[in-house]
Amino acid sequence: MGRREAAEARHPGFVRDGRFTAGAYTVPRFDFERCPICLRPDDLTDEHVPMKSLGGKVMTRTCSDCNNRLGSVSEAALRSVVAGEVIVEAARQGADGFRGFRKATVALRQAPSAIPEMHVTSGDNELLAAISSGEPLAVRYRLFDPFPSGIAILKYAYLAACIWLREIPITEEAESIRLVLMAIRDGEELPEDVCEAISGLIHILVLVENPSHDLGSIVLVEPTTVHSGWGFVLGQRLRCPWPFSDVQPTDRRDA
Repeated sequence: MGRREAAEARHPGFVRDGRFTAGAYTVPRFDFERCPICLRPDDLTDEHVPMKSLGGKVMTRTCSDCNNRLGSVSEAALRSVVAGEVIVEAARQGADGFRGFRKATVALRQAPSAIPEMHVTSGDNELLAAISSGEPLAVRYRLFDPFPSGIAILKYAYLAACIWLREIPITEEAESIRLVLMAIRDGEELPEDVCEAISGLIHILVLVENPSHDLGSIVLVEPTTVHSGWGFVLGQRLRCPWPFSDVQPTDRRDA
């Protein structure tokens, strides 16, 4: 058995476009006697879910390898996604100046009913000069490689589910998630379809409006008409889906 904190409380949920969306259950910290990812019983370290820079708190323990190695390949990428950073490729109109597409990293910011604004964080010097001067540019945007961000989402959703259940699921689906995370941790190559599935997680990540009060680092959110399945809100910012189909939140023994 692991160490647990006070029982979770149900709160009114989050608001989107002025409307109530779902009930929310604050998930308390739960420490297992072994790493929930690789199942090792030793070298356990405090694990933030989500990472501290995205509002996460220490919610469980994982071994130092699963904590540090997975974090090093995924956390910065997820932080960039949350900040709205994208790759912008631009070509200057006209014969003079640079030709072809040049790249920069920008954060897109948009107020309600306003045109998005680019806040440049780094890039080609000629392109940055052209953007600053307001010259007409042919611009297109694309996301960073979504695979590292998907790793972070998969890891956090898996850990959040374990913490809510207060046990490490021993099912075929849970085992497959653990094997994928350990392979990434150890630098092993994954099948192309698995990489595509992990990259696709970024497209189902939802940024939510901050509630007026602190619900906690991990919040379990009830299904809604918009999101038919259970999900988590992490760090009061990120909504990700419940990671299992063969285990549900209501399967917890004392639920």
